[in-house]
Amino acid sequence: MKERPTLSLIDTELLYETLREHLYLCALAIFKHQAKAPGAIQLYANKCGRENCEFCPHFRWKVWKDNFGKWSAYNIEEPLRYARRRDFSPQAREAIILAQQILKIRAELVEEITKLRARERGYMRRLQKAFEGHGHALRILTNDDDHTAN
Repeated sequence: MKERPTLSLIDTELLYETLREHLYLCALAIFKHQAKAPGAIQLYANKCGRENCEFCPHFRWKVWKDNFGKWSAYNIEEPLRYARRRDFSPQAREAIILAQQILKIRAELVEEITKLRARERGYMRRLQKAFEGHGHALRILTNDDDHTAN
C-alpha cells in the first residue's frame, strides 16, 4: 500500500502563503495583459473586515464597466464567461484559468485547516477539563498555592 505524505501544520501554513502569493501574481498578470476598458476582468483581494480573520484576503472576480463616464466594477462568479470575446488577451485568459485552479486548491486547504482548528479546540477543552478535575496533583509544582515541598 502506498504511503501518503503527511504535512505538518507549518508545511500547511507555508503552502497557504505560497498559494496566496501565486494568486497575487495571477492578479497582476491579468491586470497587465488587459487595458482598462469595459469588460476587463480583474481579480481583487478584499479584506472582510472581521477582526483576526486568518483567511484574508478573500479574492473576488470583478469586471469593469463604464457607468456614464465613471468607472466601476461589479462582482462576477465565472470570469471565463466574460473572457470569451475574440479581442480578449490570451495571456489574461491563461492567468484566469490558473487563478481559478489555485483558488479551488486554496478553498480545499482552508476547509482542511478549519476542520483541524476545530479539532484542536476540542482537544484543548478536553485537556482543560482534565486539569480542572485532576490538576490539583500538579499544584505543588507551581507557586499558585503556598505549598512548599518538605
